[in-house]
Parts: sequence; C-alpha cells; structure tokens
Amino acid sequence: MKFTIDSNVFVDAVRSPQRLDDHLLASFERRGRIVAPTRQEWRKAGRLMSETPTGSPYAARQNDLLLATQARERGWMVITRDRDFTELRSSVPGLQVMAPFPPLPRT
Repeated sequence: MKFTIDSNVFVDAVRSPQRLDDHLLASFERRGRIVAPTRQEWRKAGRLMSETPTGSPYAARQNDLLLATQARERGWMVITRDRDFTELRSSVPGLQVMAPFPPLPRT
C-alpha cells in the first residue's frame, strides 16, 4: 500500500529547516519519493477549485485539492489529521483518507 503525507506532518520539522533537509527530505529524495503533480492532476484540481462555492477558494484548499487529486490518481491514501480531507471525499471520488497512528489523546 502506498501513502502520501499531508504537510501538517512536517510542522515540527519545518521549525528546523536544516534538520528537515538533512534527515527527512534527503531520505525521500534518495528513494525517488518526492513526486510533482502531473499536468492532468493540476487540471483536475483546477476544475475542482472552479466548482468550489464562492468565498471558499483559498490557498490551503487549493493545496488540499491538488494533493487529494494526486493521491486519487496514483492510488495513494492520504495520511492526515486535517478534517478538510474528509470533506474533499465528496469532490474527489475514490479519495482514501486515514488519520495517522496513534490517535491524538483526548483532553
């Protein structure tokens, strides 16, 4: 099974950019696991953005739609705690979304 990870997983790593580069991104690059969206995926995400209700288009939504489209087209599952992806399932049929393990503790 293949997975794609939403950007919220990188929040802590971004606080230390050198660590992000040296440890996380470099290991993905060596394995050829950093993948850019195709032209077709950009077009599908753009079409979905145009169908978004007025007032809703914003950068994060655009990025989420692009990631969701890319994941669906490639048969990947999106691993995220971002609830927006649950909503995107109706716009991106076949999108698979799963929360990371373990679940966050309840407070």
